[in-house]
Amino acid sequence: MMRVMVLGNCVAHRLQFLLRDHPGFAERFELAVAPMIHAIPPSRRETLAREALACDVILTQPLFRFGPCGTEALRAALRPGQRLVTFSAPHFDAYFSDVMLIDRSPQKAGDAGELRCQPPFDWDSRIVFSCFTAGVPIFDVEALYLHHPLFGEQAMRRTVASALETCARRDQDVDVPASPFIARHYAQTRLFHSWMHPAEPLMAHLLAGLADALGLPPADRTEDLERATFGFNSWPVITRRHRLFGFAEQPWFLLAGTRQRIEDVAMAYYAFYDLHPHIVERAQNTAAAEAAGRTR
Repeated sequence: MMRVMVLGNCVAHRLQFLLRDHPGFAERFELAVAPMIHAIPPSRRETLAREALACDVILTQPLFRFGPCGTEALRAALRPGQRLVTFSAPHFDAYFSDVMLIDRSPQKAGDAGELRCQPPFDWDSRIVFSCFTAGVPIFDVEALYLHHPLFGEQAMRRTVASALETCARRDQDVDVPASPFIARHYAQTRLFHSWMHPAEPLMAHLLAGLADALGLPPADRTEDLERATFGFNSWPVITRRHRLFGFAEQPWFLLAGTRQRIEDVAMAYYAFYDLHPHIVERAQNTAAAEAAGRTR
């Protein structure tokens, strides 16, 4: 039996179990289960790298900041006959113009870092955040969100072009890329639930690529994919001010499998910002510094 390890982020973590259950895998391969690469402490990376290098095949997303688990470090340590196959770490923000990351770390060094409450998602909405800082009443946020200039046709065309360029750049020299599939299908089929969580068609494409790399036949895995991917949480896709996508608009959030109105999610973010003014101030300062940098 040949041992196989799949390394990478949450997408890789789910793909490893889909691959394990793929027809024909169990007859030829044994899966060495790996944690999400960003979830392990640096002290554990050397051990994980040794475990990976004990396998016959390493399937890995391109990893750059993970020491001995980095792709080039693993490649340099391969023994004769051992294979390393890279596959895409897809990231696509063309549907989600308003998504942004806010630093939610402790207020100052030495703080315990405990938040008084948790926001609905791991990322934030530019629209909701700007409404909060501008003092927009919560009951006006949904209408502003649905008709925001970020979702106008010209703005969305720029966003799509930038997202496709970023996808292609991230997939350079990757053995199992996602960018060609994304470029062909993004307008007809929703390929992401959020900017870093692929929907079922793209997960099926990546799974088929990994199976092919192992010499396994393709298989119809629709039911397994629906259970094992990321559809329980999804971000809105607003298309009413443009017709760039052929699939239906989703003017609501999906949180833990339950549909949530934009107003209700915005209210949860407002509560989070009210309770964590240092996070709001830090985000405003960061945005101001970035804007000043662009004007220099």
